[in-house]
Amino acid sequence: MPPLSPTPRPRLITTLVYAFDPADRLCLLRRRKAPNLGLWSPPGGKVEPDETPLACAVRELAEETGLIGEGPRLVAVATEYDAVTGEAWLMFIVRVDVRDGTIRSDGREGEVAWVAPADVAALPAPPADASILAVVREAEARGGVAFMGLRYERGHIAGVEITWG
Repeated sequence: MPPLSPTPRPRLITTLVYAFDPADRLCLLRRRKAPNLGLWSPPGGKVEPDETPLACAVRELAEETGLIGEGPRLVAVATEYDAVTGEAWLMFIVRVDVRDGTIRSDGREGEVAWVAPADVAALPAPPADASILAVVREAEARGGVAFMGLRYERGHIAGVEITWG
């Protein structure tokens, strides 16, 4: 196990929302804020003290895109840790369906778009997003929840561990 950072940072508990429309397109945001400024990523945010991760996912999706997510289901739990910077995240990866794909975003969080999953790889994205999307797709086929451990070194992926529960 790598040594802990000399200046530990707060541990953040968040959701990442994989919202799909009836045409199987994925909703992504080109972020206007850190983290992941300028990168395409699913909506998401911090879990409030009084809400469940599933409720957080539906709330964040509505706040950031104006979309209403239905049937939220947990598909993965991921830990992200960078031993150099001390950043640590616990992310609940939630998949939702969206019937009405009309985006009603005010643009504060970023540009929102529907993207075919095959086109996601061509977009600038956070380093772990390709691995997470693959797990979301596998969870649909196999059922269950994946547990992911993502290790970084200076913003680059140093290791990915996936187990299924």
